[in-house]
Amino acid sequence: PILFQNCNFGVAKRQAVLDIFADLPKYQPALPGAHQRLDIQNNTFKDNAGAAIHIGSASDVQVIGNQISHTSDNAIVITSSRNVNIKENTFTPAPRKLEIRGATDRQTIRVENNVGLEQSK
Repeated sequence: PILFQNCNFGVAKRQAVLDIFADLPKYQPALPGAHQRLDIQNNTFKDNAGAAIHIGSASDVQVIGNQISHTSDNAIVITSSRNVNIKENTFTPAPRKLEIRGATDRQTIRVENNVGLEQSK
């Protein structure tokens, strides 16, 4: 797997600090699986104008044990992805939101044991 571990991500003004996506030609749909087996563990994300993490066109992603503070309302955004596990992360100030959009297989998104995270409707 590709591992992002024990990093300190500071001030950013982009869509997301850690922005995983497929750069495709115009009008070509992004599908799950362009990026596979990603582990985002035990990192600190703080003071971001956008989301802390954007997961796009990915599959088999683990987001575990991160400290995420002072982001936009949508702290994590998942687009056109599948098999994403988000657990044991802490979000402050609470509540922060998880936004799921695009061709994401919602049945394969697992969210458990997080502090300060709620799923957008």
